[in-house]
Order: sequence, then structure tokens, then C-alpha cells
Amino acid sequence: MLKICYNGHYYSEHEAILQAGNKSYRYGDGFFETIRVWKNEILLSSYHKKELKKV
Repeated sequence: MLKICYNGHYYSEHEAILQAGNKSYRYGDGFFETIRVWKNEILLSSYHKKELKKV
């Protein structure tokens, strides 16, 4: 069984967590961040932390 983490809570893949009126769901709003990892270290971690705080 797959799990989905949504706002720090885990849900079953079959459990509805978004409502049809959700703006992000309806208009495709969202946030996507690609983070490169090398030898278990996040490269440019301070940059990524700043970007995540902007959201």
C-alpha cells in the first residue's frame, strides 16, 4: 500500500485529501523544487532553504 504525505500527515493512496474547490487542484498551482544531493549532502542547501521560505 502506498502512502501520501500531505501537510505532515500520511494518507492511504485511496483516501481523498483534496476537495474539488481547492485552488491548487483546480488551477495547477503548486511548488516544485529539485534538490541535488552528493554523498548524502544537499548541494546549495542555504539557497534551497531561502527558496522554501519564500513559498
